[in-house]
Amino acid sequence: MKISRLLGLIYALVLCISALSANATTVTYTVSGTVTDGGSIGGVSASVGDLITGEFTYDLATPDSNPDPAFGDYIDPIITPPLKITLPNGSITFEPGLLVTVDVFKGINIASGLSDPTSPDSFIDIDFRFFDPIMPLASDALPTTIDLNDFNSTTGAFSSFSSATDEPVGDPIHFSIDTMTVVPIPSAILLFVSGLLGVLGLTRKKLA
Repeated sequence: MKISRLLGLIYALVLCISALSANATTVTYTVSGTVTDGGSIGGVSASVGDLITGEFTYDLATPDSNPDPAFGDYIDPIITPPLKITLPNGSITFEPGLLVTVDVFKGINIASGLSDPTSPDSFIDIDFRFFDPIMPLASDALPTTIDLNDFNSTTGAFSSFSSATDEPVGDPIHFSIDTMTVVPIPSAILLFVSGLLGVLGLTRKKLA
């Protein structure tokens, strides 16, 4: 019975390690900023000084569709859940899909979009722009972390465009990007692994 119990615990530990390995292929960011130019997009309005927050996860294994070694083009690297942006008087959840471009010399642009719920003939676009790097980026790979101090310009914008002409419509919202933080491996998983290792240690002592 004791050996069966030990084997069960070992199996659970293997499953945990597998989950952690899968997590290592993704990176989750939380972002916050301050509205610098108010407007109204998709039925959500914002005023200067409003706080904007959001979170998204992308898959680091997404292939680069651009062969240029100084320019990375990553289409739809985002995974569930999709990008969601929250403002004081509402939130916008973007459609699954993301475009990340990495230019070694110019910087990083992260963009997503959705159909405008208030206007069927237009769509909403959001961009996070990390431009004018102080030093050229190390590579055109998807970044595993973004340090705002490495860029001279960190801004973002909500914009609405006509689906027919691609011309801007509506009143865009511009914001500064104040924080960009990588979310660590879920603490619950780490806690479970630690507890499991402790139980295994106790079980080994009893079996000895």
